[in-house]
Amino acid sequence: MTSDKEKCFQEALEKYNEVAEQSGSRDPIDANFQEGWVQDIDGTWSPTGNETWWSMVNSVRKTWDIIAGNRPPRPPGSDYPIQIRRPDVTIRSGSRTVVVDTKFTRANGTVDDWGTRPGAGNGNLQQEDYNDINSQMNPDGDAPEDVKLDPETCRCDGKGDPVEVPVMVPNPMMDPTGQLFFMPFPAPGALGVPSFAPPMIPVFP
Repeated sequence: MTSDKEKCFQEALEKYNEVAEQSGSRDPIDANFQEGWVQDIDGTWSPTGNETWWSMVNSVRKTWDIIAGNRPPRPPGSDYPIQIRRPDVTIRSGSRTVVVDTKFTRANGTVDDWGTRPGAGNGNLQQEDYNDINSQMNPDGDAPEDVKLDPETCRCDGKGDPVEVPVMVPNPMMDPTGQLFFMPFPAPGALGVPSFAPPMIPVFP
């Protein structure tokens, strides 16, 4: 069942993609919730695709049975998954893929934080594995670290209350093509000047 925060995020992405499509200046964003990721024995992470969660869990168990000598090895070239993670959100845009965790206040008032239980397969913490995935998916040296969505990064209180947001519109005086979007940007002395501000989402630096 989709949570309230996932619905809120989906609605925000829909608005972003609408603006991206209209402006043509940004790649659309695709977000998958609770998508599984598996780490092979060589350390490589990959998404599980259509594999179900429990089938991947069983595959990890078989790997450890093989390592312990309790099961014959798989055929040459087979994967040997040792660790599985399921980030809250997997985001894809253009050539980039980033896994993100949501860190909002729970219904009981406690704050969701990074997991402190080491992975059963590799012994890494949740935060370490997510950073490792993002590093492998973005090998150009521009991999984001500790990517999360929380009330601070989303500028919300986590309750889903509606807030007013500025609507970006084309400025024909500065861009006759209508491809660039502008919004007021506070300058020193409380003067408002038009500033280039394409739609953005906090998980991509």
